[in-house]
Amino acid sequence: RLSHTIGSTREPLVTKTIGEYFRDQARTFGDRQALVVPPEGLRWTYTQFEREVEACAKGLLQMGLRKGDRLGIWMGNRSEWITLQYATSMIGVILVTINPAYRPNELESALRLSGCRALVMSPTFKSSNYLKMLRTVAPEFPPSLAGNLMSESLPDLRTVIVVDGARHPGAFAFHDLLDEGRGVRHDTIGPVLESCKKDEVCNIQFTSGTTGSPKAASLTHSNILNNGIAAGRAMRLTCEDILCVPVPLYHCFGIVLGNLAALSAGASVVYPAESYDPVATMQAVHDERCTGLHGVPTMFIGQMSLPNFSSFDVSSLRTGIMAGSVCPPETMKGVMQKLHMKDVVIGYGMTGESLRC
Repeated sequence: RLSHTIGSTREPLVTKTIGEYFRDQARTFGDRQALVVPPEGLRWTYTQFEREVEACAKGLLQMGLRKGDRLGIWMGNRSEWITLQYATSMIGVILVTINPAYRPNELESALRLSGCRALVMSPTFKSSNYLKMLRTVAPEFPPSLAGNLMSESLPDLRTVIVVDGARHPGAFAFHDLLDEGRGVRHDTIGPVLESCKKDEVCNIQFTSGTTGSPKAASLTHSNILNNGIAAGRAMRLTCEDILCVPVPLYHCFGIVLGNLAALSAGASVVYPAESYDPVATMQAVHDERCTGLHGVPTMFIGQMSLPNFSSFDVSSLRTGIMAGSVCPPETMKGVMQKLHMKDVVIGYGMTGESLRC
């Protein structure tokens, strides 16, 4: 006999798309802080954030992307990442999150499987030269004109956009995209935003591949938005909270339990570094007076084991999410006592569910 369980129905599901929800929240919390990225020297209010997102969305439309097209994102935790997350959701473009650790064969597989029409990427990440790796996969990339890539191995890919601000043969710079959008005075977003539906796919994430090649999980607006809202409620977030997100954005931990959870409460998000750095994370908590911190158990262990841990003031912390693996009891005690995270929440689930709390 089949059986199932039903959670609380006290709070109804949100029926908006992520684009609609972002616009509403940004206008509700306009002058409050939305995003801080210390390595970029960036600090945006929700009003400033909305302005950047709309410029990005208009720029994508100007570059020929349309509802249903797939856009790959291949970089670490940067302001461009979250900007693209909300910009694509406004115009019905499906965001394909690509693991920054992928090698050329994995990159090719992800781009081919998802049918990406555009790819936004860093030129490098840690020890990886992304531009060189893309040239390995698509030798036609450098000679092609920007926006007109014709690759035998990646037949759907047309446009490459690089985020470092420099000019690279065959690619647009990210600021070109924003400039294109800022040059559009009329509302090109409204009609397409209204055409997007909550049950349409907005995001493709790849599984970890523990039982074979990574699988592409198609996630809808309703799926990940309501999971993010539920995570925000579990942490009891408010617009006074500041959430430190050192976990990778390509994964549901960062994109859903981090970005969307913060958005649900009008809270602020802090990215301490492009890739996980325990010192940068503790420094961000100290400097920004963060009230929430995400991580897997090994990240928390690394932070508490820093030789100079006592030099960081972490007394502002109260909550956050720990997920990814089983947490040893001693680690949980340390997180609650040394990091003051008495309201820490445990997350669990699969990529296809975008995690649960």
